[in-house]
Amino acid sequence: TADIVASSTSTWYGGAGFSPIGNNSTKFTGSYNGQEHKISDLSINRQSVDYIGLFGYTNGSEFDSVYLTNINIKGNDYVGGLVGYNYDHSTVSKCYSTGSVSGSSDVGGLVGENHNHSTVSNCYYTAGSVSGSMYVGGLVGGNGPYSTVSKCYSTGSVSGTSDVGGLVGWSYYPSTVSNSFWDTQTSGQSSSSGGTGKTTAQMKNVRTFTDVSWSNGLSSAWDFVDDPYDDTGVYNYWDIKVSENNGYPFLTSGAAGGSQPPGTGTSDDPYLISTPSHLLWISTHPTEWTWRYFKQIADIDASFTSGWNGGAGFSPIGNWQTEFRSNYNGQGHTISNLYINRPTEDHIGLFGCIKGGDIDGICVKDVNITGRNNVGGLVGEAYYWAGIENCSSTGSVTGVNNVGGLAGAANHAPTYYSYSTASVSGDYSVGGLTGYVYGCSMFADYSTGSVSGNNCTGGLVGYLAYSGSVYYCYSTGSVGGGTGGFGGGLIGYKYWTSTWVENSFWDTLTSGCPGSCGGTGKTTAEMKNVRTFTDVDWSNGLSSPWDFVGNPYDDTGTDDYWNIDGITNNGYPYLNWQPPVSYKIYLQVRYNDGTPCNFPSELVDAWAINHNAKADTVKWGDSEMTAYNDTIQIDAVALGWGDGDSIEINVIADPPGADPPQSSNYNNIITGIENQYWTFAYGNGLTLPVELSSFTAISSNKLVILEWTTETETDNQGWNIYRATTDDLNEAVKINLSLIPGHGTTSGSNDYKFTDDTVINGVSYYYWLESIDYSGESEFYGSISATPQSSPAIEPEYYEFSELQQNSPNPFNPSTTIGFTIKGKKGTMHNVELKVYNIRGALVKTLLEGKVSSGRHSISFSSKELSSGVYFYRLKTDSFVDMKKMLILK
Repeated sequence: TADIVASSTSTWYGGAGFSPIGNNSTKFTGSYNGQEHKISDLSINRQSVDYIGLFGYTNGSEFDSVYLTNINIKGNDYVGGLVGYNYDHSTVSKCYSTGSVSGSSDVGGLVGENHNHSTVSNCYYTAGSVSGSMYVGGLVGGNGPYSTVSKCYSTGSVSGTSDVGGLVGWSYYPSTVSNSFWDTQTSGQSSSSGGTGKTTAQMKNVRTFTDVSWSNGLSSAWDFVDDPYDDTGVYNYWDIKVSENNGYPFLTSGAAGGSQPPGTGTSDDPYLISTPSHLLWISTHPTEWTWRYFKQIADIDASFTSGWNGGAGFSPIGNWQTEFRSNYNGQGHTISNLYINRPTEDHIGLFGCIKGGDIDGICVKDVNITGRNNVGGLVGEAYYWAGIENCSSTGSVTGVNNVGGLAGAANHAPTYYSYSTASVSGDYSVGGLTGYVYGCSMFADYSTGSVSGNNCTGGLVGYLAYSGSVYYCYSTGSVGGGTGGFGGGLIGYKYWTSTWVENSFWDTLTSGCPGSCGGTGKTTAEMKNVRTFTDVDWSNGLSSPWDFVGNPYDDTGTDDYWNIDGITNNGYPYLNWQPPVSYKIYLQVRYNDGTPCNFPSELVDAWAINHNAKADTVKWGDSEMTAYNDTIQIDAVALGWGDGDSIEINVIADPPGADPPQSSNYNNIITGIENQYWTFAYGNGLTLPVELSSFTAISSNKLVILEWTTETETDNQGWNIYRATTDDLNEAVKINLSLIPGHGTTSGSNDYKFTDDTVINGVSYYYWLESIDYSGESEFYGSISATPQSSPAIEPEYYEFSELQQNSPNPFNPSTTIGFTIKGKKGTMHNVELKVYNIRGALVKTLLEGKVSSGRHSISFSSKELSSGVYFYRLKTDSFVDMKKMLILK
């Protein structure tokens, strides 16, 4: 347990020095672990005695982490710095020696002879000399039958008369020397009975020991700190620095218990965790579990833990006797393939028991964890103001009581913004996220893994005990309750008083549970609809909206804990710190009065333009432009759109009721490689175009009088009149000298009149109206036709009958004119409806609904929002109904 200075041994036994432990008569059969402590200045001067070393003769012994420095050992045969005769399945591991060793036969700097299924591994001899007569080696004198030397080296000078080697003097058949080296320059030996000679420069180069394709004699990399080249080891036995061990490799401190990470463990200089060996170091150093700070700086593959501790796997950080009371920040990094198999032990997880510390940003992935009580993928038990935040777990977790995918038990230790997809099984208090919750909150958490137990089994929480609360959480995993009772889709069992479950849900279909001790059940479709979590009036069980990115519906939060995109997390909500499967543009559209536009039912058309021209235009109906959760969704990744691209989105939508279609465009720039959430803000949403209720032409002598009436106008600057002698707008010319003023924005009706006195009697003319808004955007209406006559018809005082005329032209595209006559005395007003229906009888357009005077009328109808096919238009007055058929051809 401490370093030993053995300089006084030089005077023992009349100068014979230390008497070796074990001899030919009484062999040493035990184990010795030096725990990296040094024994210095050991002296043995017994030149006529065999089996000389700190240990003379061993049988089935184990030596670990024994460090000998400045030794002076002399014997006859079987002489070594540590062991004279390492016999019959004895092992020497992570040991070294420096100083002088001399004898006659089987002389080595560390071991005299390694014999009969014995091994020497991860050891070295340096800074000294080895001398003898025969079978003399820098590290091992003789390597006997079925024995091995692996991943060792020596640099000391070696001399003898026969069978002398820089690393091994003589190797008996069959024996093995692998991945081991000696310094040909400092040893004075160019050969060895095993191993590969290297120059001093090569011996001081880490590539010699880790780069398999570069280093001759290396077939398996040594286990160094920082895993250079082909090194994938986790124990980090070795390190190499110019300033230590004269530049040669040396054994690291803590090799048996991992390697100490960089840093000092303070808040300003936290331990920086990046390897399994660092996790092993934390696990095996409980003195570092209190008031320390840890920061993970890389993903860690913990697959090697399946072979640790005789198959029991990783030993949890913190236990019931010594809790982990420090802070660990994973910074979103993963620890994958963690293995723990301790079915008779309690408080099992990456962290066994935490108290008062914070665990933040760790993702334990594909865990395989088995324990007894208080078992979790991340934490066995968290209590007394410990906190778990922004963490996750996947894989499988098995235990008996208080078993959870993330945490087995939480006692006055809240869990925020975390999730688990792990499958969980146990007997009592078994939950998809947490098995047992007492005196603390679960806030904005979810679980999706399957849960099975016998009693108190829940999709999220198994047992919600006194003062426990669940807010803004959900679960979707299947729940099997066994025969013990108390099973629920969200909560298995809830203490009868002082517990709260609010604004939380579970999937009744995927869970197989129609009930729960708290929360509200929803269908899978509802669980994938953002309205369930944000539209208070629409969603049963929701009294306060969840805080989503983009603030849909009643959500006014600014922390944006949640996200949903229809793909990530199988379409269910996910935490905003989770990376999306791919990034998309989501545009929530509102009408100009602030009402949300429901997609796709109210969408008429949409298209988007990337002004950086990476993918010119995408339009509604393309696979990259769809509707999701009442938003327009554009797949930016599929289109090749990225950070900094300028996007223009144009939308035309038809609100419910009698309101006219509205349209506008929206411009924004993609920022970052992440989901983009854009909104047509109130007052800048879809705008109302001009809505005509009538557009008529009255012929007279060398005159055509145009009259039109609007029901609504938005930003209408004014009108232009276009005329042609054929029904082709492309041939029409503007005939008004100046813009006819509009009425800006109004929801009231307005009448307009224009007289064309530049016509010729007997010639048929076609007219179009052009409305222009203040931004310069325009829209055309028409055509209607008129033929001036030299003897104009006199408008009668009384119209004898009502009539609906066949539209003209017919078939048509894009517009046609519908004429009709209303019976009655001139000037009398009547209730009139003119509506268009599709072939299935569904209303597709209301052309007229209101008061109309007796007389002849015509209305222009545009088909631009309709597909080809047969349609019907129906005229209805107080005393007349008629319907006719028309055909749209596109």
